[in-house]
Amino acid sequence: MKNYPFYLLFCLFSTAAVGQEPAQNGVRIMTPLIFTTIEYDNASIFASSTARLGVQLGIYRHWPVKPWFSVKGELNYSLSGYTSGVDSISMNIRKINYHYLGATLLPAFHAGQVVSFQTGIAANYLFNSPPLAPVFTSSTPRLDFAVVAGISLRYDQLEVQVRYHHSMLPFTPEGPTKALFRSLGLGLGYYFN
Repeated sequence: MKNYPFYLLFCLFSTAAVGQEPAQNGVRIMTPLIFTTIEYDNASIFASSTARLGVQLGIYRHWPVKPWFSVKGELNYSLSGYTSGVDSISMNIRKINYHYLGATLLPAFHAGQVVSFQTGIAANYLFNSPPLAPVFTSSTPRLDFAVVAGISLRYDQLEVQVRYHHSMLPFTPEGPTKALFRSLGLGLGYYFN
């Protein structure tokens, strides 16, 4: 299971969609507002947690398939986390950071030359080891799978992106707490060709 992000990466960049226009490469930056969704918190670890800003940097390849449909494959670095949580012994925890590398596959439906609607999937791998509260006896989960949806406005080589990220797996280890990341972001993309 831990190799899934690499399988997705292989699929994104070893297959090319045949379209009416040539494929394009680009870069993107996004600032998401990250919400910590708590399904249960018996240890009161997130009693005072609040939303915080993150960062996402990426490269992408865009394949036009039809005038109304295209596919975008992305490689992204993402900074997620939470702020001002309280652990089980009432010690303040501030700005706990989660650093992810991931791949995203985004089919897009175009309403003219400017507006497109996107929905897809993302697989992310956690490569740092965030500090944990003493109540946890296992390590932080490394994999995150997410559903992604958004809208983009493109003008020439620039693209404004609004995107919602909905994690399907918790970022907390098994234990008395289950929490997931959700985010809503605003970003900018640039097409090279």
